[in-house]
Amino acid sequence: MIEISIDEKRVEEMYKKAVEEKLEKIEHDRLLMSSKDLQKYLGLSYPTLSELFFHDPDFPIIRVGTRMLFYKPEIDVFIDGWVDEVRNNYNGQAKNMKISVNKVSKARKERSIG
Repeated sequence: MIEISIDEKRVEEMYKKAVEEKLEKIEHDRLLMSSKDLQKYLGLSYPTLSELFFHDPDFPIIRVGTRMLFYKPEIDVFIDGWVDEVRNNYNGQAKNMKISVNKVSKARKERSIG
């Protein structure tokens, strides 16, 4: 005779882990993000986001009334360019050197004109 025993605690842990992973994937795949979603996605606080990005006219913000929304594919492209710019021209010290994206964008435009 074969005896099968099930550890209910272990099954419950496995189920919770699977649900959490699925929820993270759903959240990660979302196209429109709120500012809180953007904070979590980029790992930055609201004051840092505001200082570095929100005042840059090139930063992709969609305004719906007073609410700001962010289209994930555009954010990805912008952040990729910003990271390259900071690494290549500011030794990776954007925050420590108080470099805002406005300065980075201005430098980028000056290089493309010249």
